Amino acid sequence: MKRFLSVVGLFIIWLLGIIWANNWIDKREFIDFPGKIELSVAGFLWTYSPAISHEVDTERALKLSWLRVTTKVFSLFGKEKAEINQLLNILEKESKFVAKHIKSNHQFISSELNLAAFNQLLIYLNRVNLFQHYFDPILEKKLPEIEQRIGSESLVNQVIWYREMMIRARLRENDYLYKKYRENLFNAWNQHDGDIPNSFIEGIFNFYDGVLLCVMKRNHEAKPYLESAANNFSKFPRYTTNFLRMDLNVLLMGKGKMAGPVCDELITTIILTGE
Repeated sequence: MKRFLSVVGLFIIWLLGIIWANNWIDKREFIDFPGKIELSVAGFLWTYSPAISHEVDTERALKLSWLRVTTKVFSLFGKEKAEINQLLNILEKESKFVAKHIKSNHQFISSELNLAAFNQLLIYLNRVNLFQHYFDPILEKKLPEIEQRIGSESLVNQVIWYREMMIRARLRENDYLYKKYRENLFNAWNQHDGDIPNSFIEGIFNFYDGVLLCVMKRNHEAKPYLESAANNFSKFPRYTTNFLRMDLNVLLMGKGKMAGPVCDELITTIILTGE
């Protein structure tokens, strides 16, 4: 009887832990910076929770992965170059986590959530490729299929896809594809409902043009774009702060600042335009 009660007690504790973890994850936003202990405990408990809904389980998996990455990135941002290995380790680890989850669940979840998962994987891989060559066969195989249907997907997914494909093209020094995806991204932004000022959107494009040229060590080509971005962003400090915190832009800026004094100074100026 005592053993039975112990088993029942442990089961109840496990069940309460699962309920707490799932509620904790659901209440978090992708832009949050939770405590490391809470994040670790929630992730551990989620790992052992049953996947009653593949859709909900995938949403939680993507959110947990993103929070693990951003928490690590922002804790290391601005530190010595020796910390880059830690950044690459977490990005590679989470790339494999998302790729594995996609492989196991893609047939059970919606097309939109599938694309959101691939977009997240693409973000991770692009940020790894700022520092070293990294290849994921699952994503590479899927790219042509996504390309065929991207125009029918949600605007949010389109914007992320075109932006990340634009970044990927620049990292591969393919100017033709860079211009193509930049134009697609611009057209997608123009379909927005209009709550973001046009001048700020212009600043976003100047930002990516300039920072990515810095990443490729084309510093003097980057200069006018970064100057324009700083001017655009200075009018909208709150928007700027939110934008710079999103989508691991800090890694783009960190790599760009390594290109030399011109890029370092101008990217710092952009950062200072935020609140």
